[in-house]
Amino acid sequence: MTKHLNKIAEAAVFNSRWILYPMSIGLIIALTMYSLKFIVECYMLISMGFHIESEQMVVLILGLVDMFMVANLMVMITQGSYQIFIKRFNFVDAAQRPQWLDHVDSSILKVKIGTSIFGITIVRLLKDFINIENVPWEAVVHRMYISGLCLVSSFVLAGIWRLLHVPENGNEHK
Repeated sequence: MTKHLNKIAEAAVFNSRWILYPMSIGLIIALTMYSLKFIVECYMLISMGFHIESEQMVVLILGLVDMFMVANLMVMITQGSYQIFIKRFNFVDAAQRPQWLDHVDSSILKVKIGTSIFGITIVRLLKDFINIENVPWEAVVHRMYISGLCLVSSFVLAGIWRLLHVPENGNEHK
């Protein structure tokens, strides 16, 4: 009886990973909405065309870069989490498989997320510096602190990953 209950409990714990599935779908829906917003922003840039100053154009372009990086982060989180926690992808054509998925675990996914967030904060900071006359200095300083914290966090996560994944026989990690 106890053995049977233990099997049921183990199966319930193991299958609880499927609770993440609707969250993955939710991120895909959010990514779709964000992509539509990206298209609207592109249209605004095109419609303004040559009627704006070059600095304003750079700020708009950096906004698009920022949106693109956030979208990449969402894809990375969705695909990586699905691959790690729910089920491995089974592609018919191995050429379609993103290379980074072949050696992803939860630790390296956190490092990739951390460095992506750092990249996003740097793009935002560059956008602020280009548009510095319209951004309060206090906001810029706060963003610099946040960016620095993201960088330090990424280094700490990468250091922890390296400690946990010591190369065997001199083989390097990819």
